[in-house]
This record gives sequence, C-alpha cells and structure tokens, in this order.
Amino acid sequence: MVLALAEILRRAVEVQYDHNMVSYRPELYASAGGELLVVAMLLSWALTAVYRPDTIASNPLQDRVGYNNLCVGWDMAPARYVAAPLFGLIIWFENRYMMLDFWRASLTPGLSKVKENIVLVANFLNAVSWTFACLIFVIQADEWPAGHTAAFVQKVVFGYIAYVANFIETDESTHRTFRLLLLCIRPVPVLRRIDEHPRANPVVRDCRFRLLVVRLLGCAGLHAPPRP
Repeated sequence: MVLALAEILRRAVEVQYDHNMVSYRPELYASAGGELLVVAMLLSWALTAVYRPDTIASNPLQDRVGYNNLCVGWDMAPARYVAAPLFGLIIWFENRYMMLDFWRASLTPGLSKVKENIVLVANFLNAVSWTFACLIFVIQADEWPAGHTAAFVQKVVFGYIAYVANFIETDESTHRTFRLLLLCIRPVPVLRRIDEHPRANPVVRDCRFRLLVVRLLGCAGLHAPPRP
C-alpha cells in the first residue's frame, strides 16, 4: 500500500537536491490514485460501520440492485466528509497521469500523428470524466439514484476509452497481455446484469459484493501494468 505515493515523494525530494535530474514515470501517478482510492474506501467503510451502521443495513442502492456496492461506504456523513477531499487528490493524480502519458506519446519515436491525436483526445476525455466523477458526492443516492449512478458509470466508459488508447499507443509486443486483461474484464458487466436481476440469489449477490472488495484491493497495485 502507498508504494507509488512514497516513490513520487522520494523523486520530488531528489529533484530539490539535483535540479538537473527530472524523471517522470506516468504510471506512478495512476497507481497513486488507485492507492488513495483504497485508502478512501477503507476509511469510509470504517466510519460508516461505526457511525451509520443503519446505512449498510438499508440504503437506496441496495433497494435498487439487491446488494451494497462499494460506494455505499462513503455515501453518508461522516464518511463522505473524509472521502470527498481524498477523491479530489485522486482526481489530481489521475489527471497528472493523463498529462504525462500524452507528453510521453508525443515524444515517442515512430508514433504516428494519428495515434498521438487519439491519445490526446482519449486522455482529455478521461481527465474530464474523472473531474465529473466527483458528482457522486454532490448528487445524493437517496435523492436522485440515477444521477448518482451516472456520475460513476460515465467514468467506467471513458476509462475504458483511455485503456483502448493505451493499447493503440503501446508496442505490439505488449498487446497479447493486454488482450488477456480485457478478456478478464469483459464479463464483469454481464455478471452485473445477471446479478442485479430481481430474482437473483441473495447468496450470489453477497458473493458478488465480496468479489468487488477483493477486486478493488487487489487491483489497486496492478493499476499501472496495462498501461505503457
């Protein structure tokens, strides 16, 4: 945990002593965003479990889909007062990654202008999408569930576009691994649709939630490898 954050801080300190040494690794910023997301989730669920256990037992999202998704932990105060500022930092790190990734693409020898423009557009859209994602803390789930959900779903869509752009940007030798990762990710929306059916088995829904927790905690450290 917080390995990327520590590395970013270490490099920042080194630059203070040697101004001629400026080295950026874009993936560190994406990984730092993932690490902060895990920290925000853990703190939020701990606060909600202590101060608002009734929210975990019953909430608008659970009424709609039949189980608690991970966002339930930070939907109510006091957890949201901690998660929202942390999410602002996450947005900064993710947008910083998008900027550095485009700089790298523009400096990559042999990368065509068309591919460079694809990376530019995809990264810009994803950066804007991350900014709009903070609406999950503005639009209350109990006041407008559809708007609250849309603020998150749009991030999934534009995040996928950014990953596809990375696929276009990277060397073809990395494509086989990337296709395997996409193959693993692709069934997730299908499983979600099956599991959100009104007659879905409650045990299956519970297992689905536990799987999401493992996926979040496990994939935070793997946030960078699919990228160039």
